Amino acid sequence: GIVADCIVRWGKLERGDYVVSGVHGGKVRLLSDVSGAPLQKAGPSQPVRIVGLKSLPKAGDPIISVQSEEIAKELVERREVLASSEGASAAFRADSTSGPELQVTGMASKQGAMLQKVL
Repeated sequence: GIVADCIVRWGKLERGDYVVSGVHGGKVRLLSDVSGAPLQKAGPSQPVRIVGLKSLPKAGDPIISVQSEEIAKELVERREVLASSEGASAAFRADSTSGPELQVTGMASKQGAMLQKVL
């Protein structure tokens, strides 16, 4: 699967969390530190490797962590509609999220990514 090397900027990321990047979703199947040691959860300022994304995110695309698969599917559907009606870059900027956030900055198999927590 797709591997994303990231740094958690705030919040926490846990194995089993559902994530969305662009118009694709996935589940964090494996979470490890950069040396490959498995983790159950990661906190702020911690570099991590995420396995489970269904597609490679574009550089700068946020990776959103959500509580359930249903929320992930809803977010993907909403982004698909916005991307088709307004163009991808304008749609993602217009897509607002609320609640506590988890942001990760790093590389996802040669392309950058960010992660935010949405409740």
